[in-house]
Amino acid sequence: MINLFLTEKISQIFYYITGGIGLLLTGIYATMGVRNWRTDIEEKKIREKYPIKNHKRTFRLIRPIGQKPVYLLDIKTNVKRWISSPTKLYELGYNFEMVEEITQSELKKYKDGNKI
Repeated sequence: MINLFLTEKISQIFYYITGGIGLLLTGIYATMGVRNWRTDIEEKKIREKYPIKNHKRTFRLIRPIGQKPVYLLDIKTNVKRWISSPTKLYELGYNFEMVEEITQSELKKYKDGNKI
């Protein structure tokens, strides 16, 4: 009788623990999915606004001489947006051959925009 009671309690505890872990993992997965979904939408908007065919007409990819940060410069608004990683640069369909090196003083002329 004690063994049956103990077995039932252990079973309940195991049930609650596994259920909690399942909910936790579901929450983590859902959060990651929402974050990726938002990122995908932002990337799509950037690709639509700055298609490769308009490179050097409506936007430029720039970086200070001898430095790593790459910026997308909107030529019409003079706003530069930092591209946060090489992976992001490639995900947007761009490559490092498109990047122009400019002086630090020229870079300072442009307003800062949101990070990409």
